[in-house]
Formats: sequence, structure tokens, C-alpha cells
Amino acid sequence: MEGLLCSNTVVLESFLSSLMEAVVLETAIATSKALALSLFMV
Repeated sequence: MEGLLCSNTVVLESFLSSLMEAVVLETAIATSKALALSLFMV
């Protein structure tokens, strides 16, 4: 049982870190799009 729990934790951690990377990436893309739009509006 211990080994299963350990591997599950590793999988969960890698999943969470990749999820965070995706969120950060999406935020960066959305921010750059908003910046580009505001620059074009000026």
C-alpha cells in the first residue's frame, strides 16, 4: 500500500506542476493579447 501511495503522490505532483505551468502560460498569452490590443487602440 505504501508504494502505491508514493507513486500516486508523484503522479499527482507532476500533474499539478504541469497544470500550474499551463495556467501560467494561458495567463501570459492572455496578458500579451490584452497588451497588444490596448497598444493598437492607442
